[in-house]
Order: sequence, then C-alpha cells, then structure tokens
Amino acid sequence: MNILNLDRSGVPLFQTLLSDTEQEASPEDRLSARQNILNRTIQACEAFLRRELSAFDPSVGDQACQIRSLNFCMLSRGDHAGEVKKLLVESLQGVKEVEEIRRRLLAFEALKEEQVDEIRTKFIDPLSGENKRIGEEMAKALEGVTKGGAAIRKSFTPRFAAVKKKKAPFQARIAELERGCRASKNEVVNRLDIRTGEVALKVIQAFVLTMVRDQQLRQDTESGEFQYSEHTKVRKLEGSCNTFPLGLMNGVVDIAKNALAMSSIVFVQQQARLLKTEDAELLQKMVGNLRVVPKKEREELPFFHMTRIIFERALEMDIPVLLRIRNITAHPLQDESYICRMLFRPNSEKFAHVIDEVGEEEPFEAIVINAFSKAKPSQLVDLEFQSTMISKADGLLGLIDMNAVQHSQYTDQEPDSEKVFDQIPGLETSEKARLMQLKEKGIKEGFSNENPALCCIDHIFCDRITGP
Repeated sequence: MNILNLDRSGVPLFQTLLSDTEQEASPEDRLSARQNILNRTIQACEAFLRRELSAFDPSVGDQACQIRSLNFCMLSRGDHAGEVKKLLVESLQGVKEVEEIRRRLLAFEALKEEQVDEIRTKFIDPLSGENKRIGEEMAKALEGVTKGGAAIRKSFTPRFAAVKKKKAPFQARIAELERGCRASKNEVVNRLDIRTGEVALKVIQAFVLTMVRDQQLRQDTESGEFQYSEHTKVRKLEGSCNTFPLGLMNGVVDIAKNALAMSSIVFVQQQARLLKTEDAELLQKMVGNLRVVPKKEREELPFFHMTRIIFERALEMDIPVLLRIRNITAHPLQDESYICRMLFRPNSEKFAHVIDEVGEEEPFEAIVINAFSKAKPSQLVDLEFQSTMISKADGLLGLIDMNAVQHSQYTDQEPDSEKVFDQIPGLETSEKARLMQLKEKGIKEGFSNENPALCCIDHIFCDRITGP
C-alpha cells in the first residue's frame, strides 16, 4: 500500500488540524475524521484555485472578518497556486488510501474476532456453563430455606471463585487481543500522512469555518427590520463519510478558530509595519498592545485601529472595495437585497467612487462591504443620494471609520457602553477624545446601528467581482 509519508516538508495536515486527544478515539473514528478532512481539503483547494473567494468567509468569533477579507484578496493575488495544487493532488490520492486502510482495519477486526471466538468457545463458554450449574445447585439448596440462607450462599463462594480464577487468564488474553488489534489499527491510521504549507493550511481552515457557519434570522413583525446571529453547526461537515465523528470534528473547528484568530493578529501587525501613511506609527502602536479577553483566554486587537489598518493597506495595494447597501427591511442573506452597489477604486490617497464600470473587464479581487440603511429603496439607487452620503462621511474611509468606532472594540464588550474605549491598552487621552467625537458624528449623521439613516456596516468579506 502506498501510504503518503514521503514528503517531509511543511506541516503535518492531520496532526495540525486534529486535537492532541484524538488518539483516545477509536481507530475507525480517527480514520473517518481524516476522510472528512481530506474531502473538505479537496473542496477548499478547488474553490481557491477557481478563485471562489466567498467560500473563505469564516466565522472565527473574533469580530475580525475584515482581516480575512484583505488576507484572502492578497492570497488570491499571490503565487500560491502551486502549493494548493500539490495539496489537492495528495488529498485525492489520500482518499483512495483511506479506503485501503479501512479494508485493513476490517481485516484486523475479523482476525481478532476469530481468535476471541475461539477462546470463548473452547474455554470461557464451558466455564460459564460450570458457573451456571453451580448457581443452579445453590438455588436448589436455598429452596424453602427461610433462615441460614447467607451461610448456604457463603458455602458456594469458593466454587464461584475457582471458576472465576480459571476464566481470568482467558479474559486477559482477550483483553490483550483487543489492545493489540487497536494498536495495529492505530499504527496504520497514523501512517496516513500529508504535509502542506501554511497558506494551504489557512485555506482549509477558513473553508471549514465558512462551511459550519449557521446564520439564524429574526424579522421584527412591526418594523420589518432583520436581525441575525452567527452560530456554529459542525454537522454541516458531515457529507458522505461512513460515520461522522462529531467529537473529533468539533476539535477541528475549535483548533481552526484559534489558529485563524492568532494568525489574523500576526497578519495585521505585519501589515501595520508596511504602512506609509501619516498615522502609521500610531496604528503600529495600537495593534502592538493586545488585550487578553478573559472569557476566551486569548488576545484580541482593538477593533477601530485594526480596521483602519486593513483599509489603508487595501488602498496602498490597489485593492478595490465594493460597498453594498440594502434597505433595513430587505433580506440580509440574499444578494438581490443589496440594491445600492458602489465600487471604489484606490486613487492616490483615497478611494474614488467609480460609476460607469459594469462588466467591462475580467473579474477582480475586491473587499466587499455589506451594509443596511433606513433610506428608502428609491433613495439607495439614486446617484445623488449616494454622492451626498459619501460626502457626509468624508469619503469611504470616513464612512468605515464612523462605523468602526461604533463597534465594540473587543468581543466581551457591549457596543453602546460608555467605557468601550477604556479597555484599549495604551490609548492616549487625545486619541480617545478623537474617537468619542467620531462616534458622536457617526450617530448624528446616520452611520451607526443606533441611527442607520444612511449606512451601517454589517459584514465584510472578499470576492471576485466584475463591477458594481
């Protein structure tokens, strides 16, 4: 059998994606988990190679979708196809290997059961029969006895113990066969090994976390406004595997969330060091001061400054932004709800609104911003309304800033808390005053959840588009 263990470069796929406790699971469940991972890896690689970037919109639980939007725009633009193709080829081969391994596990199990049956038939069953006869003798001796039953039972104890002693070596042998069979199975499962690079690993984890997103909608019966919450539904990964090891796949999801959360922090800090803007030094300082969120036991970035870095870097790297706005009563998960579609292209030191650019070129990577508004649908599609909105916001970056400052800065905060900025490490008084002023302006002008008269950002992701 051609087990995939020849290329030792890169990181081990299964060891990295699965938890350390997966060895405690049955070999069959461990193999099923690997089969599921391989199936999802194939889908993730194919989606990435087709540049279906919306397939990489993971729910990580760190309120940092904007980080992944820039990260995957850059990955799509970069020279990573070779690494992903290599993983795809090895994963396809790995699926075939899984079937061969499954046959070997069945063979191990059949051999073990044959040996166990022989021991039971030749030794344990006769002793069980002897035990039964002793029990029948004792029952007969106890017939009609109202007193002294305990003494009678005690008289039979040595005989029961003698049978138990005779059984012990055969039961030990069965236990030894069970352990040996399990060890042989695990050895074969462990030899299935694929190694890959960090980019391909991120592609898999982002794809898996996008698959398990479960968005639950609620529409207010009076106002018609939509609200939805994000949940994780691991069973969405189930697919067509023989069995679905839910516990192991829960571990895959948890590890992916932590891995993407940590790599996202590193990514933002790296991007901050590359900034050439006037506020680069301030932003580098702010994302260098991480805060530990106690309930999650992990570090997080301040939301406002992290978001500012993402879009300043998008501007510097010539990455367009598509702003899509729906009326607040329109369905948030349907593309046709977003009737206002404004494309912004980097132009010198700002994003410029491009009006007449529909399907005039090949698809291109862009950061997509989904937002909602209380403005009427007829207003949202009106160019004059759109121009006025952007003017009030002082451009796209101003619109994003006013939205980001309304947001909770960490996942354990309420966005409307008066102390939302107090927990940002190293935040100077002058910067806090600026943020408070910006927050008040956003509420007044209609760029907040409290007052979404013009535009309140709901979600950010990356995609390949052909214009607004």
